[in-house]
Amino acid sequence: MLSERREDILKFIVGEYISLAKPVGSAAIAQRCGLGVSPATIRHEMAVLEDEGYIARPHTSGGAVPSDMAYRFYVEALLEADEGVAMDEQRMMAHLFHQVERELDEWTRLAASLLSRMVRNVAIVTFPKAVKSRVRHLELVALQEYLALLILLLQEATLRQQLLALDRAVSQEELSRLSQELNALFRGQTWGQVMAVGAGLSSVAAQVKNSIVEIMVDEEERGYEEPCIAGLRHVLSQPEFARRQSVLGL
Repeated sequence: MLSERREDILKFIVGEYISLAKPVGSAAIAQRCGLGVSPATIRHEMAVLEDEGYIARPHTSGGAVPSDMAYRFYVEALLEADEGVAMDEQRMMAHLFHQVERELDEWTRLAASLLSRMVRNVAIVTFPKAVKSRVRHLELVALQEYLALLILLLQEATLRQQLLALDRAVSQEELSRLSQELNALFRGQTWGQVMAVGAGLSSVAAQVKNSIVEIMVDEEERGYEEPCIAGLRHVLSQPEFARRQSVLGL
């Protein structure tokens, strides 16, 4: 547990290093942190922070740089609570999302853009991906006598389609009835539960079941979709990129 003074010193070091990308010395802390103690006292406190792994000194007589542990502590315990998003900003964001509510690709691009603007840094947004896929709804559409289209909607808002070459001619009326039966049977089920269903299925229903399992297994084995990235310009505005020498030294 850090004392209040050490927390203040650590917060100042992390904040200064984020802003300037330079080691922070005890003199700067004494002049600008407002602790009302001598540089000698600050050096002692910094020595304790160094012993406990919160800061490191690239050079013995130089300033301090925060460690990974310091950044975690800064985020978890020291960063002041945000005042929240103003009501007019909330209304503006709600309006923007309402305009693209039917387009998932546009949702991710808009979310990345707004998040980047709010945090003034790079934002990366991906589609949600469930650990296990579950059936939400399916439809069977007759294309030709022996050809149907399986439309499968999974609970994580994933829509997949697959052509089915049927063993016999099937009408749209029969496919619609089969869709209703299989929806009642498979809704909310994982691919393992779907695969376990076998008794009493017709040959066409069994073919549809196998296709559903194939789609769901493939969906779970796929990685995340291409992420949407926004705000790279914020990275280039960081102090590390302000001088050519700093960039070359990274």
